[in-house]
Amino acid sequence: MKKINLILYLLTFFTVQNLNGQTLDCIIKGTFTDSTKYKYAYLVDLKAKKFIKTAIARNNFSFIVAKPKNYLVTQLYLEDDSIKTISYFLEQAKRAGVNRRIIAIEDADLIFGKNALDIKVIKGKLNEDIVQMYKTMETKEFNLFFAQHPDSQISITLLKALVRLNKVFENAYDCKAFFNQLSDRLQKSEEGKSLLLLL
Repeated sequence: MKKINLILYLLTFFTVQNLNGQTLDCIIKGTFTDSTKYKYAYLVDLKAKKFIKTAIARNNFSFIVAKPKNYLVTQLYLEDDSIKTISYFLEQAKRAGVNRRIIAIEDADLIFGKNALDIKVIKGKLNEDIVQMYKTMETKEFNLFFAQHPDSQISITLLKALVRLNKVFENAYDCKAFFNQLSDRLQKSEEGKSLLLLL
């Protein structure tokens, strides 16, 4: 079961779009409810092989990043030092871990417990949808997720991962039914059209 969750997690992350076509700025803030062992936060784009980092001071961190024109998710890593390399992150992506999570690039306020998976979203609709996606990956109630998030870009991200999993696990998920639950806007988007070809 853990192996399937790791595969689903990795497949979801590798649907990340690139960092092109950005305008203005957005602020991503993180706060830890208790003292943390982590000293640095990293935003990592494995596809583009680049990252940015910021120090965690007084249990807080923040990033000011270019606001994407389109939906964009990336990986947030919490680490104990500032010397990590892209090679390190590429290797870490192959393993399960509590020090990282997918986040959407948007104005966001995030509250963390002990690690990156223990999160509460105060501000940021896409990030709240990602939290719900993580919960769905645990419960496997995909039908409910798509019914509750028919117009969220996160639904496209999750559905892409499930389509890829179907290739490995011989159609374990009814991806066509999930696709039909998506809004017309998502179904008719470029991503939706290309996804439909895979079903």
